[in-house]
Amino acid sequence: MRPSSPPRSLLHFVLGVAVVAAAAERIPCREEPLPPLVACPQGQSCPFEQVHISIGRWQAGAGWEMTVTWTSQALAAGQVPSVRVSERKETLTAPSGCVADFVGETTNYTYTSSGGPFYSPSTKFYVSPSIHHVVIGKLRPSKFYHYQVGVKQRKAIAAGNDQYRDTVFRFRTPPAPGQAPSAQLTGSEVMKIVVIGDLGQTIHSQHTMEKVESSLRASENSYAMSWIIGDLPYADGDGHRWDPWGRMMEPASASLPLMVLPGNHEIELDAQTAETFTAYRHRFRMPSQLPERTGPARGNDILYEGGASFYSFELGLVHFVCLNTYNTRGAMHDVSSDVQRKWLEEDLKAVDRRKTPFVVVGMHAPFYNSNRNHQGEAETELMKSWAEQILNRYSVDVVFAGHVHSYERNWGVATGGKLSSSAPSYINVGDGGNHEGLYDDWLPQPPYSAYRNGKFFGHGELSVFNASHMRWTWIPNPKQGEQEEDSVWIVRPVSSGSKQQQQQDTILTSGEEGRNPPSPMSAALPLTLLGFVLGAFAYVISKRVTREERGGGSSYEVSSAPLLKQSPADIEVKAESSSTRLMHDHTYA
Repeated sequence: MRPSSPPRSLLHFVLGVAVVAAAAERIPCREEPLPPLVACPQGQSCPFEQVHISIGRWQAGAGWEMTVTWTSQALAAGQVPSVRVSERKETLTAPSGCVADFVGETTNYTYTSSGGPFYSPSTKFYVSPSIHHVVIGKLRPSKFYHYQVGVKQRKAIAAGNDQYRDTVFRFRTPPAPGQAPSAQLTGSEVMKIVVIGDLGQTIHSQHTMEKVESSLRASENSYAMSWIIGDLPYADGDGHRWDPWGRMMEPASASLPLMVLPGNHEIELDAQTAETFTAYRHRFRMPSQLPERTGPARGNDILYEGGASFYSFELGLVHFVCLNTYNTRGAMHDVSSDVQRKWLEEDLKAVDRRKTPFVVVGMHAPFYNSNRNHQGEAETELMKSWAEQILNRYSVDVVFAGHVHSYERNWGVATGGKLSSSAPSYINVGDGGNHEGLYDDWLPQPPYSAYRNGKFFGHGELSVFNASHMRWTWIPNPKQGEQEEDSVWIVRPVSSGSKQQQQQDTILTSGEEGRNPPSPMSAALPLTLLGFVLGAFAYVISKRVTREERGGGSSYEVSSAPLLKQSPADIEVKAESSSTRLMHDHTYA
């Protein structure tokens, strides 16, 4: 039986047509012609393209699994997708050498568009290329590997039948769960995560990815993954737009592992089957804990469980959680039996904070947002009604979201918008570069909003230094010579379940002063009244902060003692005897 037409409320999410107030100020973003990077050369085919690598499962004693994904034309009979892997580049092209060969699965899909800003009769029907996923395994943590993608005969008929792309890609495996950054063990004293929301495929998207590529080239040992918090290519009614987006991503994502979660622009309701998330489900393989389960959408009632819908994984000292705002079926009918809710509760309950002291969550739509856009949306409020209490209960440190096309960093926010040092800090990074433009129309700034900016596209980086210190930095794309930056220390005593944050004022200088984490024993001056009452004693690291006005902007130069060269064990012992007072300029009620 043909499903009935979905109501307009669902189409808002399916088609990605943002409904905003007429008075909203947007910085226009024209869809630019796609540069040669993301298109096949004229008159040529792209036999093996759109390559990206993703983090798979960690198995104690066996090491990392990673998934290599790429596309091609349909394979010939007897061919299977293959990835050749070696620690040394030269052995991949040598007649003989230490090369591991892995084979995997091939999938494809069809999509019938139901409309959207890029819809036309010529784009209504789409047939994907062959999409290949190959799991490569037994990889040591924090090591570089080289690989090639291609096809091989299931049973060799004759020598030379295997075909591989000439390009040799290079990637670095992440630190093992619980492994602290160190120059000796991981090759770097920091583990960096690139965070992007609402990327799209405009010239602004290109600028964002070029910055990521530049950072990766400059400090290859430091970066563990890039993380897109939903709304990936903005196909918006044209399934063909997934392919140039995959080409745009390849220069970074064939080397830097790409992790994703679904946004509203990935729903993509199929006009014939009412299936949702079809392109997303076929193009990505994430380390899921549950089998995939989907079904036709019924109005706002959308089912997408398991698979790449919601999942978790651990890198180094961080437990990462990815959630799906638009998996609504269970919560709409009986929130107590909702699969995503039950899974989240069990997942966070099982986290060992001695191994992964930081817990970071990603979702597409923000629970807290002081922009005038995307206020009070049904799917967001539904998820907030059950998820927020779980995030608070298990002391989640940071929650990243997108959806709102601007940047906003909030302090720890408990239920009802109340400031709380033990609640998650909500950071919204919906400024990746998509064609809908930036949102720069704001409500009066609430107490929980620490910094907000709707004038720049960009991305952010989460830098993990040790078991107590992370640093978040927002990196906007330069505009007409302007440059601005926002950053904050996120500090968590190893011995405590509570979270601390130390605010660094908005940094407008490009120097490295103040970018190294203070010792875990450090505390901020002045001492709080509670500290005097309890007789707490703090080991204080002297800090000098100067401020000077520059042409209407502010410049902060911060100098502090460098990070003490200690082992993770030393840090833990000293942190147990240190004060747990707040380390920022704001006092929470």
